[in-house]
Amino acid sequence: MTINVSFDWKTYSWLKRGNRRIEVLKYLSTADKPLTATEVKKEQKVDITQSAFTLNELWKFKLIDCFNPEDHHGKLFIINTKGRNMLDKLKD
Repeated sequence: MTINVSFDWKTYSWLKRGNRRIEVLKYLSTADKPLTATEVKKEQKVDITQSAFTLNELWKFKLIDCFNPEDHHGKLFIINTKGRNMLDKLKD
């Protein structure tokens, strides 16, 4: 097995340590539209604060995109290429 040194192993390690992070990222990968924290909350059956916190973490690590980051409520999130690559790497 060869190791890709240019891969973002720090983000991979952080993501792997959080089951909720992985589950939210997987859920976003199956969505056909951008989702809000409330929509993620309903699917994941967690409190809204946990849902919003997890989405913000994923956004800060650039695994998802936010269409309206300036809004305080109703932010819309969607998985991006880096997030999909991380999910693929977790499957390996």
